[in-house]
This record gives sequence, C-alpha cells and structure tokens, in this order.
Amino acid sequence: MWHYYSVQVPPGEHKLRWTVTQTNSTDDCDLYIKKGSFPDRNNYDYRDFTRNSVVTMEFDAEPSSTYYAGIFGFTSCSYNILVLVGSGCPNGCSGHGDCNIDTCQCYSGWSGVDCSLADSELTFGVSHVDQVQRGQWKYYHIRLTSNVNVLTVTLEQSSGLPSDCDLYVKRENNPTQRDYDYVDAGTNLISTINVNGASAGVWYFGVYGYSGNLLNYSITVTESNSGCDNQCSNHGTCSGNACSCNPDYSGLYCETKLSPLTNTDEVQGYVEQNTWNYYSYNVGTANNWVVLVQQTTSTADCDLFLKPGAKPSRFDFIVKEDSLKQNFNVTVEHPTIGLWWIGITAFGSNPCHYSLRAYETSRCAAGCVNGFCNAEGFCVCNNGWIGEACDVQPNSLARGNVVSGQVNVNEWKFYDYSLNSASSVFIQLLETNSAGSIWLYVSLHDTPSIMSHDYAATELNRKHHRVRIDFDAPTSTSISIGVYGSPYLEHGPLGFSLVAWSPDF
Repeated sequence: MWHYYSVQVPPGEHKLRWTVTQTNSTDDCDLYIKKGSFPDRNNYDYRDFTRNSVVTMEFDAEPSSTYYAGIFGFTSCSYNILVLVGSGCPNGCSGHGDCNIDTCQCYSGWSGVDCSLADSELTFGVSHVDQVQRGQWKYYHIRLTSNVNVLTVTLEQSSGLPSDCDLYVKRENNPTQRDYDYVDAGTNLISTINVNGASAGVWYFGVYGYSGNLLNYSITVTESNSGCDNQCSNHGTCSGNACSCNPDYSGLYCETKLSPLTNTDEVQGYVEQNTWNYYSYNVGTANNWVVLVQQTTSTADCDLFLKPGAKPSRFDFIVKEDSLKQNFNVTVEHPTIGLWWIGITAFGSNPCHYSLRAYETSRCAAGCVNGFCNAEGFCVCNNGWIGEACDVQPNSLARGNVVSGQVNVNEWKFYDYSLNSASSVFIQLLETNSAGSIWLYVSLHDTPSIMSHDYAATELNRKHHRVRIDFDAPTSTSISIGVYGSPYLEHGPLGFSLVAWSPDF
C-alpha cells in the first residue's frame, strides 16, 4: 500500500530533507523519492528500504521543481513524515530550541530532531513519578560527569497486567523500540537495568506504554563506584573497584576468554542483565559442532548466540538459543571453517551462573539410519532419504503444483524435485504472513543447509524468494530443496507456499 506526498521547491532553494519516523517496532515503512512524478519500487531517484525506525534523506534539489515522496508499507506501518525545504531547522525547532544552520539545539526539557519531545532531567537517587498512555513515550535524561562502575535505572509500575510499561536506555540520544543500548521489556512490576562501566555523558531513558490505558509509574536512577562489574564474570577477583582477571581472560569484567575452547574444555561463568561473556572455538573441519550450556540457578535465563569471525550480539548472529530451557545445546551443521565466537548473556533481572562446553562431532555420530557411513565420516543415504543421519524423508514436488507448509525458528522442511531432460528449473517460495523470515535453499547433490548449498534466496525484506538454475545441456536428476525458519524469526509457526517448474526441453 502506498501513501504519496509532494513538495514544491521555491526558486533559489537547493535543499530538501525528508524525515520519516515509524511509531511501532514491528512496522516497516520504505521511503521513495522522485522528481516530477510519483515513485514506485522500480522507478525512483532516492530510496531507503531499511528497517530503521527513523529515516532521514537529504539531497540537492532543483529549484522550482516538484518532488514526490512515496511511503510503501512493506508491512503495515504507522509513521510521521516531515519535510524541510532549503536550509533551516525542522518545524522551527517547535519553539523549544535554537536553530544552528540546519540543526536544532534544544532547550532544557526538550529533545528530538525538532525539539518536540518532552524530556525531563532526573536527579540521582530521587524518584520521579509520572504516567504514560498506551503507545506513548516519556523521555528522561541524566548527566554523568565522570565514568561510574554501575549506573542503575529502576522503573516501578503501580499496577500489573494488563497494564505494562517497557524501559529503554541509550547514551547520547533518545532510545526507540529499534534503537537502544539496553532494554527491559518484561512484564514485572519492577524493571531494573544495570549499566556496567557507564561512560561519562548524557544518558537517556525512555518509558513506553506497551499495554493498558493510563499507566502510573516511578523512575529512579542511582550510581555506584563500589564493587566490580558483573562479579568479574567469575573469571577473576575484585580488587578495590577493578577486576583482576584470571590467566587467559581479559576485559573490563573479565568477560572474554583469550584462547579458543578445545573439545575437552568445560568453563564456568556469570552474567547479569545486559552483560556478556565471550568464548571462541576453532572449527577445523566440516563436521558438526555443538555448544552445551547448563545453568546452575533455576530462576535465571541464559541466552546463547553464535557467529563466525566476530563477536555476536542480540541483533547480529547466525545461530541463537533464547528459549527458557535451563539446560540446552545448539548444533551447528556444515559450519564455516575458521574461528567462531560464542556469546552468552542473561535475559531479565536474574543473574545467570552457567557451565559451557563446545565440541566437534562426527557427521556419522548419530548413525546412518537409512544409509552407510563412508571413510570420510559422511552418511551416504539410500534413495528416498536425506539428512545428516539419513533419517529424513523429503516431500516430493510435482511440476507446477503449489504446496503449503509451516516452519518455526531454526526448523527445516525438505522437498525433492525430479528433472526429466530439462535445461532449467524455477523454484519460488511465498511467505504467507511474514517477509524475510523464511529462507530458501537448493542443492544439486546433497541435503542443503545454511552453510552448504548450491543456491539460496535469503532476502530479509521480501515475501517472494526465487531460485533459477540453468544447465548447459538437458539434465535428468533430482534436486533437494530446503525451506528454513530463519534465526531472526521472533515467533512462529509461519506459513509458506512453494512451487517448482521446469520446461520439457
């Protein structure tokens, strides 16, 4: 669905700046700009189709020309749109700030690009009582004149569900549902966020009314320079206000193990909310590898994230396990050769004590149920069977027949498709109630996986995923198709439709 807007550039002016602010974290609005006519997804001068909650597009404009902006709802979305013509500040800084060339310098108590957001300054140790409507933000800030060991913000609600406020924290700018440093979006009456090793500067706090009507709450910020951050992760000792790390550990609170784990290592650690422990593991073969986590406290919730080549985060990972299981393991199939990073963090206000192991396992370790294990440690499956242990019977696709299915996060559905003297094949997947949460993989000779496949369509912002394969000569063979619920899928199951077609030549 499209919404269109236009603006006439006055004579002598040469600048346009459009700003689109999305109001909900699950929305996805795309911005397209074109001079002289309405833009569409294939015909535009400028565009931004990221998932950023605030999009600003500034460019040199032609005087006395009309520019058209199109907002395309990639998903349903609510937004505010603002355009600034020529030099100057948006909305004249709303009467709450001074304009410095084209940037607002907001007065005390106001923030935002146009100084339209009320922003109260807090005092350490003094509770501020306020209220917020559902779908509304209230912002606060506090100034740190020097670094502190722990900056603590506590939000206490006056009533529980169905009323619920969420607490967001960000340094040097107002947080949003998509742009923040720390968040507590749970349903507890009291939400507490501890910022370990908080740097000097201005810290901003956002309270968002998630559900209910008028929500009453108090917010309190305290600072502490006593003790050590995150109990030194149980990887060191606290000396005064600083951690003295055990050998092979480093970081502000001894959070990073310097040498990679081996198959026989078992490590213990400790993480509080918004803190991390990091380990690495050297993957030297294509064998699967496993990370095993056991939590020693039943009230805690450890979350695990994996990524090759760099430390993961909650938003940047390849594999994750963020369920409420106390003990769990994650298997990485067909891994990329090289150094993988393991990140573990606590969800919620309860700290997590844990033990962790990482080890490699042979592909034939589970046995080849319907096949045999070759000398290289691979299962060779009998006809009609696929999978690491030859224990998966794929569904067959008939040419041109549309099949429907569902997948959950990290779940696979497999299909096979037979070619008969075909020079090409077309495979198309349609997500029925999502966009970019289901991925399509194709292999010509083996079962596809994230790490091992011949073709893939994994676009993050598209409902349609297509693979076309062209052969040098007419080919008769069977190809394997994998449909995968991506690790970025936040809920499930999600539905899809799948079809394959090949010409008879």
